[in-house]
Amino acid sequence: RVADSTKISDKDSLFYSADSIFFNVKNRKINLIGNSILKYNASTIKSDTLIINKQENHAYSKGNISLRDKSQNLIGDEIYYDIKSQSGIIENGAGKFEKGYYYGKQIRKTDKNIYDITNGIFTTCDALHPHFWIQSKQMRVYKGDKVVVRPLTFYVNHFPLFYFPYATFSIKRGRHSGILFPEPGYNNHEGKYIKNIAIYHCYKDYSDWTLTYDWMEKTGWEFHFNNNYIK
Repeated sequence: RVADSTKISDKDSLFYSADSIFFNVKNRKINLIGNSILKYNASTIKSDTLIINKQENHAYSKGNISLRDKSQNLIGDEIYYDIKSQSGIIENGAGKFEKGYYYGKQIRKTDKNIYDITNGIFTTCDALHPHFWIQSKQMRVYKGDKVVVRPLTFYVNHFPLFYFPYATFSIKRGRHSGILFPEPGYNNHEGKYIKNIAIYHCYKDYSDWTLTYDWMEKTGWEFHFNNNYIK
């Protein structure tokens, strides 16, 4: 056992700290207990308990878990992490990026910028209990690029509104072509509605167009087409 509040950096550029650290020399295992932190390159894991297997270069953690991978932040119940490849699995995880949030029974980091999600939910609603979301058995997040889902069911207040076998949504920054995220709601005149089911297309720096479909419970549906051109 090493003294409390210890910080150690080994020859593999692996940094770890905890309230208490226990070494099993025979099995090459390190147990971090209390306020555990593991850092390797751009990845940082924080948890209550963390076990490092130096022989297999694996790490396992549980209890108030957070994983920071460059600009990506994730939380979950348990993390299984491969130190060398910087890939891993998060059980009952959640993540956030600029335009939304995603949750999943299992989140797997399979590549440098790719996350696969099983039984996932994606939403741009920032409420504690989202008012609308997309639910899918298979979801893939390309960090800074797009979200791909199959199949897709769109829910508003736990009520399924429509289904697609496959869809993709852009999460890029700035102006770019793609499918816009719908906006559900309610008012006395239209009743329940879902608006802005739309395709947006931009042409270079000078022109763009948007084709939009709106559905209202009391007043029916509408199509809109808008085109902008700047000389």
